[in-house]
Amino acid sequence: MKRLSGLLVARFAIRRLIAVAGAGALLSAGLGVAGASAADQAGTSTVDTLAAGTPATSVSMQPCAVKYAAGSLYIGAYDAVYKVSQRTGAATSVGAGFGFGQACGVAVDGAGNVLVADDDEVVAVAAKTGTFYGKKMIAGRAYPLATGFELVTGAVDVQLDPSGNLVVAVGGDEASHTDAETDSQIFVLAERTGTFYGKKMTKGRLYLIAGELNGGPLGDPCDGPDAAARQAAAPSTATKATQANLGDVIGTLRFDAEGNIILADGGSNGDGPCGGGFVIPPRLAVIPARTGSYYGQKMTVGYIYAIAGLGTKAGSGVPAVDSDLSAVSAVAIDHAGNILVAAANNDDYPRGGIRVIAAKTGTFYGQKMIKGDIYALPGLAYASAVAVDNAGNVLAGNRTENLVQMLAVKTGDFYGIKAHAGRTYTIAGNAKSPL
Repeated sequence: MKRLSGLLVARFAIRRLIAVAGAGALLSAGLGVAGASAADQAGTSTVDTLAAGTPATSVSMQPCAVKYAAGSLYIGAYDAVYKVSQRTGAATSVGAGFGFGQACGVAVDGAGNVLVADDDEVVAVAAKTGTFYGKKMIAGRAYPLATGFELVTGAVDVQLDPSGNLVVAVGGDEASHTDAETDSQIFVLAERTGTFYGKKMTKGRLYLIAGELNGGPLGDPCDGPDAAARQAAAPSTATKATQANLGDVIGTLRFDAEGNIILADGGSNGDGPCGGGFVIPPRLAVIPARTGSYYGQKMTVGYIYAIAGLGTKAGSGVPAVDSDLSAVSAVAIDHAGNILVAAANNDDYPRGGIRVIAAKTGTFYGQKMIKGDIYALPGLAYASAVAVDNAGNVLAGNRTENLVQMLAVKTGDFYGIKAHAGRTYTIAGNAKSPL
């Protein structure tokens, strides 16, 4: 969404917010709106543009996010957000009159409000009338919570952490030590006061927890006795999260059972700190919620760690950390704690797909898996988004063929389809799209 009203104010506001985010920048009116119009703050009324009972498979869409919550599949797409009934497969529009742009991050809070990362802002669509995030809201209306993220390429994802804080992934347009303002970054909009991710936070303030901040504390990376270490910035080693270079092709984030952030980092081929090439491989990264041992590594809060995608090994049954992911766009965690990775297609990995990192040794998705190894999941090519529903079915957004597919893990009725275990079905989007 791009509004002319308040756009310049928003740019300057977010620059100021980012400049002091390490200490916790206060957003207008608590979790309010930086540079938004009075109409935006009052809430935009919405009109449902889909007739009641519209099959999701008849709706044209280009899905870039999928999220399951409370019996429904939520699909973030270009220009729209949809809610699809797990029982009937019928679709309704979410905040249809708000004019979404690239709604590529979707979350649902405990009250049923839908949170959307949409270009330059994070928006809440109220499920019912009440006060949420410090705002009086009317059911069905959309309310910007924070704007101005167009400083770089915009808000890519928003999720609620186990403490109820909003964690926002903001995409960059390059990954470079020489221009850190354009790096991808991870922010927390604190919904309560406390210590999170190693930082003391105050309710209603914005905090940077990962990604470089205006050059960060690295100083001049090409000068001084520690220049070599700065230039290396190896993603395979533990890096202080707020000094870490994240790829400009940042993806979605999710939380594991320990509350750690699992981040899909799509990597980049950017400029090096001293003019040379600076390559960040597509990888999965962990920002630990607290110090401990996770995924076979000892992790310290305040640092970021790679757990997959740092090697050159291809195929199934190789250690995840030594694998070559080729592409990473989204992540999900299933009921057994396995990590699902969506790899959108690119020149090196033309059909993409879903891979599984086994949380423990056992049989999953019809395959014998060893803890810590990575395996290909068949039948979901071109996957750019991934989620798991309450039945354990894998849901994959496919923006190449404009549809959402389901890999059924058990036989049953799902999304208006009589499904058989192990088969793949189109559950939303244009069912006539070629496979």
